[in-house]
Amino acid sequence: MLFGVALVGLLAFVHMAGSMQSSKYDYMKLEMLPRFSAKEFCSCLYVVGQEEKYCRKYISPKFNFGGVIIRLHWLVSTYIEDKGANVEGNDTKKTIRSQVLGWYNARAQFDSVSGCRLLF
Repeated sequence: MLFGVALVGLLAFVHMAGSMQSSKYDYMKLEMLPRFSAKEFCSCLYVVGQEEKYCRKYISPKFNFGGVIIRLHWLVSTYIEDKGANVEGNDTKKTIRSQVLGWYNARAQFDSVSGCRLLF
């Protein structure tokens, strides 16, 4: 039941995105989600210092349908690439990778000087 509601919501979202007036920035609609997720997950985990479980819930896409909030946690996959870099004092390779539906990828990296930044 919940999967069906989520699927209907996703289809409605895609339909709304497709019916909007076309512009030169249309290609960025789905690319924004993994970039946002990678950057926010990185900041939540390494800058703010929250637990991984909390950060995963924080970045999961949420849609509000008439007061009913639906989380689409399966839509975005986020990975910590360098688990060994979580050791205190070793921030050289704290990297987060995120992808949407396996198509659009983004990476964010933490360093102690500039915090988290997107890698292009």
